[in-house]
Amino acid sequence: MKKDNPYTNLNIIELLKKHIREIILLVIYMGMFIPALSYSYVQPTDPVWVQRGVQFYEAFRHGDFAQTYTKYHPGVILMWITGISYKIFYAFQKIHFGYIRDLFLHQADLYSMYSFIAKFFIVAVIMIVLLYCYSVVKRLINSTFAFWMTFFIITEPFVIGNIRSIHVDALAAFFMFASVISFWALQVGGFSSKKYLVLTGLFTGFALLTKISSLVLFPFFSAGVLVGLHFLKKGVTLVNLFRATKFLLLISAISLLVFSALFPAMWVNPIGTVQRIVTDGFLDTALNEESSRIVLSGDIASLTYKYLSYFVQIVFRTSPLVLVGSLLGLLIFIWCPFYSHKIIEASNYGLKLFSSGIVPKGLSRMSLLLFYSLVFILGYYLMISISDKKIFRYILPLYPFLAIFAAYGVSLGVRPLRGLTPIFVPIFVILYQLFQPLSVYPNFFAYFNPLLGGIETASKVISINQDATGYYIVGEYLNQKPNAENITVGCYDSGPMSTYFRGHTVKLKLLDVSAEYAKDLDYILLPVQEGWQYLPKEDYALDKVFRINNFDYWYLFRRGYSTL
Repeated sequence: MKKDNPYTNLNIIELLKKHIREIILLVIYMGMFIPALSYSYVQPTDPVWVQRGVQFYEAFRHGDFAQTYTKYHPGVILMWITGISYKIFYAFQKIHFGYIRDLFLHQADLYSMYSFIAKFFIVAVIMIVLLYCYSVVKRLINSTFAFWMTFFIITEPFVIGNIRSIHVDALAAFFMFASVISFWALQVGGFSSKKYLVLTGLFTGFALLTKISSLVLFPFFSAGVLVGLHFLKKGVTLVNLFRATKFLLLISAISLLVFSALFPAMWVNPIGTVQRIVTDGFLDTALNEESSRIVLSGDIASLTYKYLSYFVQIVFRTSPLVLVGSLLGLLIFIWCPFYSHKIIEASNYGLKLFSSGIVPKGLSRMSLLLFYSLVFILGYYLMISISDKKIFRYILPLYPFLAIFAAYGVSLGVRPLRGLTPIFVPIFVILYQLFQPLSVYPNFFAYFNPLLGGIETASKVISINQDATGYYIVGEYLNQKPNAENITVGCYDSGPMSTYFRGHTVKLKLLDVSAEYAKDLDYILLPVQEGWQYLPKEDYALDKVFRINNFDYWYLFRRGYSTL
């Protein structure tokens, strides 16, 4: 008897229809994160983390486990990735060249090959984590809300730029996000799911291995227990508190086990390793190390600057839909806590315009997810604000939770559009949001909210932290110069420039401003907002201005004369 073919055209079409949201997200994700991945951006500390990864891998391979501690972050997950990528890259060289070319960090044609391998692993790991979060939200709320939450995450330019970097921030951000989502699922199930218990501890351990600031998860879990018991109407009784405390201890134990199992330095000196992380990371860095301004005005020692500077950065770096949608969702959630049935009614109608809705039985689940997102946003924001060391990348872990509020807020915001054809709304949202990263592709860190005047206005208010954005354009230009190998360029981030430019690079910040160093530099590359004290104006003339996002982004000066 002939069996029916499960892969007939009709079945394939039905399968595609069933998973159309997942297919759209996958196509968008691959389109945003794979093209030009190897060369478009080298974060200033990319080469540093590569070197740490190589040290980590070699120390592990030779059994010198104590030397796998390289920095207080501690960056272990990233070093596993960069170290394994280093081994794969060497194997690839044998196949491609037939021999090994060493010192790849300082060879422009080699680094892009290695960079793609390492970044591809980072992109793949985060994709798996996001897929997990999507599946949990889809199961506990619905597929539509999960779609828009994920869509807003993977189309946010600031998020894309960080994921496409060899750094700890993106990995830590999404491990924390997965940990919170798992804990939420654990609460929804009344602490009865062993799977979500283990996954909460697992992702918490991954987050701690990547960046020690993930310790913020533990006070979040403690607050989350009380919040969850209230929202799920379990009652804050001694029995429930005891049960919840038991699970908190189990989560802590699992995360500690993961932390110790994957960090070889913990195998030989656990107490000393933890002491170094605390001393180097918290006491010496977070509490005593100051960084450059992230907002241009205001007294850097004032409380206003301390606690509002990150908010200003978020406002300028976030796309309009995510910013407005998250603020709208947050305001509605806070403003109407006693009108939850009306909120769910509104949410249900709004999300129906996106092909589906939130069913009434999802009320407490949605409320709990929103509340957890708010608790994490406030707790994490407070933690990074207290620290004297302020770097714009530190706001990244907030974005997945802003996307949750954005998905909620946009669903409510489309209510006045109910007279329009339903399909018009999601198409408009998708196209408008996709335009944001595509407008600056692949220079994602050059994106600033167009509703606020874009980069032109941002450069007058905040530190736009150009870092090495667009360096590949400068490198290509310099490589076309005659005898480029003998040219010396002074720039702020010499490490990234050396991965593009075949000549010599010098880090300007290491130079004595008063010294006569100009005779050794053929070119000086300066950003918009800083470094001009390093330019001897009488010896150098403007050679070229590099524009990114219709903005004068880099100024290249040549010793002796101008070509303009």
